[in-house]
Amino acid sequence: MRLIPFFNFECAVMEVKDVKENQKSNELYLFMKAVRGNWHNALYLSCRQSTCTQHESCRDFLMAVDAEGHPILMPVDTMRSLSGEDIEPGDCLGTMEKRKFETLYSLYIEWHTVSQTDCPLRQLLETQT
Repeated sequence: MRLIPFFNFECAVMEVKDVKENQKSNELYLFMKAVRGNWHNALYLSCRQSTCTQHESCRDFLMAVDAEGHPILMPVDTMRSLSGEDIEPGDCLGTMEKRKFETLYSLYIEWHTVSQTDCPLRQLLETQT
């Protein structure tokens, strides 16, 4: 039995940069769909914990929820650079501290992250697509 190639590898090769850009576009699409095209409809997750192991690199997030109740995260810095607008907690639908998010989504975090020491928001952000 002879196997027929599913697609031409010469045409299907994408650079890693292109794949990452496609993933970011998908993340943006999912987030904007969940907030109905307006980031003001998101929750502002404040990440100001002095006990955070990634405190220096950690930033605030915007959060939306998809149709199945899964959180969709977007770094505030990313949305700020895409929209060109200043994003303040009061401009959003509501605000929530990181530790309250962790309490509310504790079981979801337990099932969708691999490390208990790394920031759960960062881990969720890396796995959502």
